[in-house]
Amino acid sequence: MKNIDIDRVLSSVQRLNPMQSVALRFNEQTGMVGLALLRNLLDENPKVQVPYIERSIMEAVITSHQWDMAKNRIYCVEGLSCVKKKLLRDILKYVDTADVDNRGMEGIMFGRKKRREEVVQQLSNWVFAPEFIKAVEEWGLYPRSYLSELKDGTPSMQIDLLMNNDIVTSLTLDGFSGRIAVDDVWGKDIYVTPGQFRQVIMSAIEHAVELVTGIG
Repeated sequence: MKNIDIDRVLSSVQRLNPMQSVALRFNEQTGMVGLALLRNLLDENPKVQVPYIERSIMEAVITSHQWDMAKNRIYCVEGLSCVKKKLLRDILKYVDTADVDNRGMEGIMFGRKKRREEVVQQLSNWVFAPEFIKAVEEWGLYPRSYLSELKDGTPSMQIDLLMNNDIVTSLTLDGFSGRIAVDDVWGKDIYVTPGQFRQVIMSAIEHAVELVTGIG
């Protein structure tokens, strides 16, 4: 996430799976303060972790008070969804960027709206390959995919599965975290590949159609 919006990052982090890591790049001028705060957080909260080698680099940087090289300003932190917002806000004040490994979905977050729409269309084409569209149609459904926004303004991909122009079930793909919601309920699933996403979609379809028609 470029040009960090602290409030949006705080909101987005809450949707992360605890095992997802966020790469924090600290500001070259002021970041030492934030890095020290992160070290304190690591000491106090066992749910928050960084890789061992990064912890060693962190200690060396804080001790010398020198970054030495740009890559020493970047730390991949797990467990931020478990951190109180006030503590995380204090750290983010000294961060330039906060990025999640969202597996090719960067375009949903960045660039002009037209570019984000193109990325969503490309993802839709990957997911809804002809054979998968046929499988969906066998349930009497057809898909509709489009660029959307979450309540906090985070860009997302929305997929509606319709029957006779009525939405039977919908899925939301968070552009920041890659986490997937089914009918506005955030589960544990995270977008990894089109094939894996198809499995999530089909499970949602089966559940929704069973509720609507009683077919089990």
